[in-house]
Parts: sequence; C-alpha cells; structure tokens
Amino acid sequence: MNDKSLETVITARNRNILLSLENGPKKSDELCTASGMDIMAFLSIIELLEKHKLITKEADFYRLTEMGQLVSDKLNPNLPIDKVVENVYDYWQNRNINFIPQQLLERLYEMDGLTEIQPRLSDIFDHNEEAHELFKSSKTFDMIAVSIRPYLSDLLREMIDSEVNLSIIFDPRLYNKLLVDEHEELIKLIGKSQIKLYKYPRDIDFVSLKLSESCMLLQSFTKEGAYDYTQLMSCSPVTVAWGKELFEYYLKDSTSITEIK
Repeated sequence: MNDKSLETVITARNRNILLSLENGPKKSDELCTASGMDIMAFLSIIELLEKHKLITKEADFYRLTEMGQLVSDKLNPNLPIDKVVENVYDYWQNRNINFIPQQLLERLYEMDGLTEIQPRLSDIFDHNEEAHELFKSSKTFDMIAVSIRPYLSDLLREMIDSEVNLSIIFDPRLYNKLLVDEHEELIKLIGKSQIKLYKYPRDIDFVSLKLSESCMLLQSFTKEGAYDYTQLMSCSPVTVAWGKELFEYYLKDSTSITEIK
C-alpha cells in the first residue's frame, strides 16, 4: 500500500469527491466547484486520490477507477471504511477484476480470512501444500483453469484416490492445448465417474480458482494483464461461499465434456 493508509485518505470531504463521481466523469472545474474547496486544496486531494488509484484522469475528465467504484459504493454509515480496506483494497487495487460478475464485485468487502501468498523464487513452481491437503481431504473439489502446471495430473490423481468428486472448467485455449498435448490423459479423466469436465465458451480473464467446501485458492492477473505467482487463500466459510458463487457463474455457461474423439 502507499505511504498513507486508505482510512486516512477517505476523509469526509474526500468522500464527497468520490461520491460526486459515482454518476459519471466530471471536468476538473465542475468537480472543484461541487467540492466547495479552493483550487489548491482540491488539487492536493485529487493528487492523493490518484496516487491511491481511486480516480484517474482522461483528457480533462476525472472518473472513478474500478477500485474507486468499489470503495465509493461502500461509503455509507453501515460499513466502516476499514472493513473495505481490509478485505478489498490491499489485494485488489493492483489486480484485474474484470472476471468478477457485478453481483460478486459488489460483495468483495464480505470476503474475510484472506491470506496473500507470495512464493519465494525457489518455490514458484511448487504447489500450495497446505491447500492441497485440505482439497484432498474434502468431499468436492471445483476448479477453473486457464493454465495447468506439470504436476497437476498427479495432484488430481491423489484426490481421485481419496474419493474426492472433481468438477473442472477449462478455458477454451487451455482445452485446445490439452487436446493436443494431453489427449490420452483427458480421455482417462472423462472415464472417471468422480470427474466432471467442462469447457467455457470464452477466454477466461484470470489464472485459476480452486475450491473445496472448506478452502478457496484464487490466482488473478495484474491490472496490466501480467501473470505472477501471488495466490489469495481463505478458509473462511463466507469467502468459500463467495468462491462457490464465482464457480457457478462460470459453470452455467460452460459445456459438459462427455467424450473426446
């Protein structure tokens, strides 16, 4: 996070600027007049809000960023700003959040028990052992995948041997690649009664979602669309329920894979 915490940034008059942008972009002079501030105070606050990636300027118009919209939506007396900060801002401010449907985007602040995991360079190709043990001991395992690491087949076999029921949604690009590179492995997976495979019809704009009834592990792209190895993990029932709704959102448009020729 930047040098000032978001709680410090969202003062009463700063809130007014964010709230005034909720209905759409405004020119700087219009925004300054609406704020009731003198120009120097206004520019100082605008600089602060831009620094924290809550607003951005295009031509002579200021508008809310996606993160600014999220924060602005929750600026009400019933939800303290520190709740928004703790559960939304720290991780998501630099993440691409276009993959999250609006109804879940509006409920990001509900997520709790979040741990941001940044593997050491020597561990970036290793799987998350803690999460895998939880997945392996669960009854169900749901996954949305844009890419698959080399060891995943072994991990899936471990879960199958532990009698876990698996549902996996493939990004179409990944599925087409697997048809060529892992054709026989896909046929074996389809032959398992514990496994349901699906193909999503459009490109998926995040890395992966792994989910059991007790744990969620999520990887997303950066705001610039770059891949990194940061994982977001939570075993909170509220967050797991949020993750389950995300999985079901993608599942409803997916096609079941029942045979491979």
